[in-house]
Amino acid sequence: MKFPVYSKTLYPVLAVALAAFPFNVAAQDGDNPLIPDAVEEVVDETVDSMEKSTDEVVDTVGGRVAAEHRTTEGNLSVYFENDLFAGSDQDYTNGTRLSWLSRNLSGEEMPRISRTLREAFNFGYGDDIRMNYGFSLQQLMFTPSDISVSELITDDRPYAGWTAIGLSLHAKTLNTIRSLELSLGVVGESAYAESTQDWVHDWRDIPKAQGWDNQLHDELAVNIFFNTQRRYRTDALVIPGLEWDLLPRHGVAVGNVLTAANLGMAVRVGYNLPENFADQKLSPTAYNQEVYYDDKGRKIRKGNFSLYLFGGADAQAKAWDIFLDGNTTGDSHNVTKDYFVGSLEAGLGMRLWSTHLTYTHTFRTQEFRTQKDDPEFGSIAVTIPF
Repeated sequence: MKFPVYSKTLYPVLAVALAAFPFNVAAQDGDNPLIPDAVEEVVDETVDSMEKSTDEVVDTVGGRVAAEHRTTEGNLSVYFENDLFAGSDQDYTNGTRLSWLSRNLSGEEMPRISRTLREAFNFGYGDDIRMNYGFSLQQLMFTPSDISVSELITDDRPYAGWTAIGLSLHAKTLNTIRSLELSLGVVGESAYAESTQDWVHDWRDIPKAQGWDNQLHDELAVNIFFNTQRRYRTDALVIPGLEWDLLPRHGVAVGNVLTAANLGMAVRVGYNLPENFADQKLSPTAYNQEVYYDDKGRKIRKGNFSLYLFGGADAQAKAWDIFLDGNTTGDSHNVTKDYFVGSLEAGLGMRLWSTHLTYTHTFRTQEFRTQKDDPEFGSIAVTIPF
């Protein structure tokens, strides 16, 4: 509620203006003959007290602006991806992610485990840096193109599931954010991807996949992901409120799930663009990062509503992908992967107060030599204060 803040600020200011103005005018020519001395003393004391209170309130408000990055609440984001949005049920067939992000913190306010991670990677140092930490839970699943066959399909990708928890660290300025996520999970039957898919297929009353007995075997999955994103804002376009910005990004992944590098760019065009570094689709460092302050420390206020279109492109070079190369320990099914993969995305986003909703449609090039179709899937992301 904003009312208490306004009342504490406005009441002393109005009191000073109403009480002080007539007497200040009279004081220019000496004592006011219409006002008794005793009353004038009381008024002077009241004015002094009011002025002092006003100064304190102004200082307090200024302190809020400087410190609000520590008191702003965190947020919770839910990501859901599925190829059913593209009318298929194959390849990367489903992904879900739940990610929570802390409020803005100084380095000293971070939890001990986050500070340890920060020191280990020499991450996020500088006077103008604002820090966040986060936790995530995600599950991805992959199937071959023909899920009605129970036998191993040797020229198609393996059945695979990955379930993991993540601890992330984020360092941001007004125009740049660097993210690091340490992921720990499991690939294989213990990821329960088969159970999740069966439940969804039962709920939608569609046939179940028959080949999960051929999935990758259980393997501990450890990965670390680095990502950097920049934001180039532009002045408003010809139509008032219509804006656009550019968000180039690059990242590196190292681990037994994925070892790769990626480079990409997104552009947003719309009304009253939100001030954030948002991941419109699921990724290993997918969070919604609000930017609350400009480069002069002033709180950014963008109104209560945003509506925009966005598009982007990514290129990825893969050295290792467990979902195509197979298990790193023991024998397992695998296919010959393409080392370079590209993707295009387009979507629509909306913000109402602090709640964000986006839909993204992604078109990806083939990921392995014998893949029959180019992958295609849709993504829904919702972020709420939490």
